[in-house]
Amino acid sequence: MNSFWNDLYYEDIHFRDNLQFELESDFAPIPNVEQNISTQEFYFFIPAALQIDSFTYSKEQFYKDRTNLIRYKTPEFSFHDLINKTNQQSPLIRIDGMKTACLTDDTIRVIQDELKLLGNIVRSALRMGVRALLQRLETGDSNLQEATVAFCKDVTAFREAFLDVQEECLIHWAGDPSETFMYVDEFISSAIEYYFTGYLEYIRASKLENINDIDQEICEIIVKEKQYRHQHYHEPEERPDDDPGAREKILYHKGLLNKYVLDALMLNLERTSWVERYGNLAAGLAAGIAMLIYVLLIFLNVPNMGFNSLPFLLFTVVIYVLKDRIKDSLKALFHRHAVQWFSDYTTQVRSSNGEKVLGKLKEIFSFVSEDAVPEDIRHIRETVFNTDVRFFKRPEKVFYYKKEMELKTGEEIIRSRRHKLHNVFLFNIHPILEKASNPFESYLNLDSDTMEIRQEVLPKVYHLNIVIKNTYSISSLKKKITLKKFRLIIDKTGIKRVETVDV
Repeated sequence: MNSFWNDLYYEDIHFRDNLQFELESDFAPIPNVEQNISTQEFYFFIPAALQIDSFTYSKEQFYKDRTNLIRYKTPEFSFHDLINKTNQQSPLIRIDGMKTACLTDDTIRVIQDELKLLGNIVRSALRMGVRALLQRLETGDSNLQEATVAFCKDVTAFREAFLDVQEECLIHWAGDPSETFMYVDEFISSAIEYYFTGYLEYIRASKLENINDIDQEICEIIVKEKQYRHQHYHEPEERPDDDPGAREKILYHKGLLNKYVLDALMLNLERTSWVERYGNLAAGLAAGIAMLIYVLLIFLNVPNMGFNSLPFLLFTVVIYVLKDRIKDSLKALFHRHAVQWFSDYTTQVRSSNGEKVLGKLKEIFSFVSEDAVPEDIRHIRETVFNTDVRFFKRPEKVFYYKKEMELKTGEEIIRSRRHKLHNVFLFNIHPILEKASNPFESYLNLDSDTMEIRQEVLPKVYHLNIVIKNTYSISSLKKKITLKKFRLIIDKTGIKRVETVDV
């Protein structure tokens, strides 16, 4: 159930697997704002016992361990919006309007794009609907049953409308559009089963009274979708325990469907480092300065020594070595201070066809001393992330990672259905754990009653604390700043759990 909960509440850090944690963020362009810039700053407080510092953990290693996935954010529609015949923004209504169109290559691409977009929108609508119901459940809302019944009716009405449009379209279409329709149809059916099954699990676990009616209605929807896929797509009704191949195929096939549908939200990304853009210029500048010093020293000393004298030859060798050292030192100096002038990486975010520039992502990474940590971040680290040893100054190393997203705000971009960007940040902690101790240690304990010594095996964990500072543009003059705090409980084998800490 953790994966289901993380899917519903993706704004907080959660672990993707035992070695990777994940944070998802949305970026939306604001009209009439010249500099539409949003930043995320990560402060990682790493226990000194893990022996992570600038010598054991390089900038290059960090960028190998982190992944930034950027795509369009799924447009938000309710199920009522999707089947409203007057809503020309609905992909379902647009597809219905093209059912008799001549199938040119361009028309086929548009139909496929609308179908894939519809699949993503339906999944998002299911997620939002189930999240709203679970919030009612958590607050003890007396209208939970009515809200659940209404949501079931909306989903059923959409499903019927979708199948009607599909039936009419497949009469006129053959080939690529019809195949896309079937893939999206199977994807939607699986999504309905997934979210309704997860919701049913929470409903039953809550042990509420008088839920038999909604329990039965949810079960009917789930069973109906399972039978539908069995009939139309030959999905087995039972999953055999003795057939590993058949069981492996379940998630593999769902993963392929997910990637197929997600294609409608993918973007064209071009990432470059400052070294690629300015590295040759920096190297040339360093070589030029070193050569200038070399020539000046030669020029100034030729009259005193002569070209053919032994002292001149020895002097030339010495200043040549000096020139070489000056060049390398200047290159190293440029690299050390480049973070003050350039970002480590710059990613141009373009539309899927590469024609429109939607934004630009800049990334910076560095180790920082504890004294250089901003006061507001240090205050949260010391007061919110308290431990049972309150006055002990924890020896830690801190590294800093900044993402700056600058969005274009053209009128055409703002008005399109797909204009917000969705960023998935993944970080692999495996290299950080290389120096960690074994995940369990033996501990001797004297029983006060029997006076016998018992040996216990206790878990050995570390706390990796993370403070995230988000700065969003609200208008041309205003910015919104939010702080989020998380703690990763980790051991030698990976992430055990993630805790969210409130201020």
